[in-house]
Amino acid sequence: MLSDLYLQGLVATLSLFCTLSILYSLRGTPLHFQSPINLKLGVVFAKYLLFLRVVIVFWCVLVPICILFSNAITVGELILILGVTPTITALMIAPELSLFCNSKLVVATPLYNSIVQIHLKKPYQVFDKATYQELLTLVEILPQYGITAIRLKSPMFYDASGDLRSMNGLKKALKKRHANFSHYPLSTFDCLLGKLGMLIYCKHHSNKPLNINKWHCINITLPTT
Repeated sequence: MLSDLYLQGLVATLSLFCTLSILYSLRGTPLHFQSPINLKLGVVFAKYLLFLRVVIVFWCVLVPICILFSNAITVGELILILGVTPTITALMIAPELSLFCNSKLVVATPLYNSIVQIHLKKPYQVFDKATYQELLTLVEILPQYGITAIRLKSPMFYDASGDLRSMNGLKKALKKRHANFSHYPLSTFDCLLGKLGMLIYCKHHSNKPLNINKWHCINITLPTT
């Protein structure tokens, strides 16, 4: 009995080593969970790719555990753990795409939704001229992928004094591209995950005056192709 437990532990350890090696070897490839998905691959392909990424990560984490407790796990539970759970998780996560590997903006595409969320790649990242140009490029490109609207939610639309920044330049640029523009303040309970993320990173950006509790939403309705 004791020897069987030792054997299971050894197999689980070897399996963990192998799965970690698999994750490491996938770095820089489209299957690695941290690699940006290129927008040129298409939204549908991105969702399939996200599913594969989630399955790989789940299996790499859970297979050693399942081996370790194989005596107590039934076939049905194994299917639930290694099949159903990663599938449901993948369906709940919106794949994130970008124009380039070093893009400043990330496009999040929810499942079966023609409205995408666009956010900065990193919290507290500066919305500079290059970011502005990238946004306009996305406005021109995204209708080709069946996207009808873009939403941007951020506290950075307010200046240090808490006043809303001027959006006249963006409005004019969007009008030239036949895109409709609207904006509105968000309630306190909107973007809770975004607020949490910025709260975690705020200690590294304490020199930037920003009220992370005050968010604004920009809605861009894209032209039809």
